[in-house]
Amino acid sequence: MQINALAVYQSGEGLKPYSFEPQPLQGYDCLIKVLACGICHSDIHMIDGDWGNSRYPLVPGHEVIGEVVEVGNQVRHLKVGDRIGVGWQMSACLQCSDCLKGNENLCDQNKALIVNGYGGFADYLTVDSRFAFPIPPGIDTEVAAPLLCGGITVYSGLRYAGMTSGQEIGIIGIGGLGHLAVQFASHLGNSVTVFTTSDDKAQFATQLGARHVVVVPPGASPPPPKQKLNI
Repeated sequence: MQINALAVYQSGEGLKPYSFEPQPLQGYDCLIKVLACGICHSDIHMIDGDWGNSRYPLVPGHEVIGEVVEVGNQVRHLKVGDRIGVGWQMSACLQCSDCLKGNENLCDQNKALIVNGYGGFADYLTVDSRFAFPIPPGIDTEVAAPLLCGGITVYSGLRYAGMTSGQEIGIIGIGGLGHLAVQFASHLGNSVTVFTTSDDKAQFATQLGARHVVVVPPGASPPPPKQKLNI
């Protein structure tokens, strides 16, 4: 089998056609037909070699939605025809203390999809099935793709900070991450205040569910901290 992809052959280049043969599936692997793939700024960092861990030819894309077309002999939770999502991480040891606590992202042996393999700018993708997740039928394929990186980044941060519902949540910025954070927080029943530097994004934030918007002029200095009186 030959996989057709788009790759960069050296730092800073544009995408060009690239073809390769995938390795045979191991026990927990699955082969996915790519249906959609988001574009994250981390893809650009990898293309430009900003982090020093890019390997060329590099096939970007780590917000992948695809259909399972083949599974390894140890795969039990997925079957051919399932629609699944794949994010930044492609594997971990699943035996260390971090993995056993559910913190596979902290595993010393964790591997990233576009660092250690080929990403979703291709017609097919091979990944450890334990890092592939079924997508609910109510979510459109194109909409689901950014949730696999940008979405989980802000959702995890909000939950880690203690977000539940019925709270006052402040979100700074309404870009690629911020616009997802607003939707998560508001749909979970929180009163969201957005801080932005542009009027058009203020309106956009309201459409996404923000209850309050504070427009801060670009370059404005923050107010001085309140002084405490020692009595």
